Amino acid sequence: MSEADIVFCDGVGVKIGARILGTPLKDRMTPPDWIDRFFQQCVDDRASVYFIGEREEDCRRFYETVLRNHPDLKVAGSHHGYFQFDSEEEVLLVSELNRLRPHFILTGMGMPKQELWAQRMKNLVQSGVILSTGALFLWYAGKETRRRNFLTDNGFEWLLRYLRHPVAHFRRYILGNPLFIFRILKQKAGLAV
Repeated sequence: MSEADIVFCDGVGVKIGARILGTPLKDRMTPPDWIDRFFQQCVDDRASVYFIGEREEDCRRFYETVLRNHPDLKVAGSHHGYFQFDSEEEVLLVSELNRLRPHFILTGMGMPKQELWAQRMKNLVQSGVILSTGALFLWYAGKETRRRNFLTDNGFEWLLRYLRHPVAHFRRYILGNPLFIFRILKQKAGLAV
């Protein structure tokens, strides 16, 4: 992420970590909070988008939901996110992106795969801004729910996601959250991270 052109705060953990390190951030900016405004701006600017993420049926459902909500949006195409790096499928995908030249490429492959892929594509995809959007595809298409409530509004959305899918999110939240805090405290103490 340190090589990305722009990094936005999409989680409370990042906000807490920044505050501990003396760089408080104003707002959390999760893709579900701004995506409809983004799509409308793309319509206004006649900018095209390409979607990469999730399983094929979930990506298609996301694509269809977006077009139902934004019928004038120019969607250049879509592709599932379950391909292997350096595979023939990825080479064909990059070729398609370079042929279509979308203005924006939204990825919903989960963290850190989508960030690693964006970094790898920096010099391979000839045009387009790559935006990593996490579980946006599932939320937007209604496959997963994202209700505003006390827990989500106070930094515990991760807990709800873990309780819904404990096996899938065990490593990320149960192991990852304490490791993240440990690394923040280590950095605060001036030790190498």
